Amino acid sequence: MIQGLLDEHHISVRELDAFALVIGPGSFTGLRIGAGVVQGLSFATSVPVFCISSLAVMAMRAHFAHSGAMFNVCLQAREDEVYAASYAIQDDCPVLLGAERVCKPEELRFEGPGVAVGDGWALCPALPDTQHLLIDCSSEAVALAAVALAHARRGEQGVAASAVLPIYLKDQMGYQA
Repeated sequence: MIQGLLDEHHISVRELDAFALVIGPGSFTGLRIGAGVVQGLSFATSVPVFCISSLAVMAMRAHFAHSGAMFNVCLQAREDEVYAASYAIQDDCPVLLGAERVCKPEELRFEGPGVAVGDGWALCPALPDTQHLLIDCSSEAVALAAVALAHARRGEQGVAASAVLPIYLKDQMGYQA
């Protein structure tokens, strides 16, 4: 599929400036497969990788749809928990406010009012009146590319393949980097 996409646009993998990868939080298997593929491509070509949080990508996708400046992202996790984070959009780049976390929906607290993004809000007992709900803002390639490009425009560099690691927010799993 990757080679087909490159062929369609008449470029080689060595002509790419960087790879962009969603590193989680999310599905363990999906994150490992994505990281493995991008690591292999990066090792083979020495092309750097922008490692982007799935929650940041969701905030950017919501920004495209709603053009808000503050987004409270809430994604369903296993065991009746949610992944959550607050992002402010600054210079077309989602900036994390506080920390990404995993918690029970009733423990959810955000950095401030903003647009409510993600399917995790369906598990929450009450949505604050000050928030507009956007459920369908899952991660997508266009938003991922926009976030990676925003980081590059800020002068940030991608990482080498050896530094590519998924994000596991659940400490008890023992995989958190």
